[in-house]
Amino acid sequence: MPLSMQTYLNPRTPCICIPRLPKDTTKEDIADVFRRLDWGNVQNIIIVTNQKKQQERDFVCVFVHLVWKKNATYEIRQKLLNKESIKVVCGEYEFWKLYAKKNN
Repeated sequence: MPLSMQTYLNPRTPCICIPRLPKDTTKEDIADVFRRLDWGNVQNIIIVTNQKKQQERDFVCVFVHLVWKKNATYEIRQKLLNKESIKVVCGEYEFWKLYAKKNN
């Protein structure tokens, strides 16, 4: 889409939610993936452990706050804002499903 037709998006929108990662995933692991993607500058990574369900304790939920690159990421951001998921390949047999955080 030509730049003139793109609507304005706040450079901090959306916050990315990765609802299910192995609990041994570190902030550095996550930051490395986002550096490779080159979607913008990582401002904050929040890792939330689930204390409710026994079977969910092996996983964590992660929120990644970026200052997005303006033009290069417009379509990715629009997909997330439209409640679509994005799959990111992180290893030979591993991928992450990314969503926009609800109530941004």
